[in-house]
Amino acid sequence: MPFKSLDDISRDKEEREREELKKNISNDINDVFGNIMSKRKDDKIKKKKARPLWRKVLMFFLGLGFFLLAINFVLANFWLLRFFLKSLFNINIA
Repeated sequence: MPFKSLDDISRDKEEREREELKKNISNDINDVFGNIMSKRKDDKIKKKKARPLWRKVLMFFLGLGFFLLAINFVLANFWLLRFFLKSLFNINIA
């Protein structure tokens, strides 16, 4: 059983206090950050609910337009691939 000197005991005590302080600081930071983020989230939800109807309709049609544009882009790429395979290699693709 090793004997501890007074310096070892004080060093251990300082380490425990330092670890406890780090833990308390990290908990405080997490609490503050969580409060900020929840407040921002609540503000976003309130703003989203307060949008006028014409803006919601506009956002819906813009989203639908981008979706259709993406589908059209993919299908056009397949069509162009078939076209170039036919013309370059004289391959008949059904």
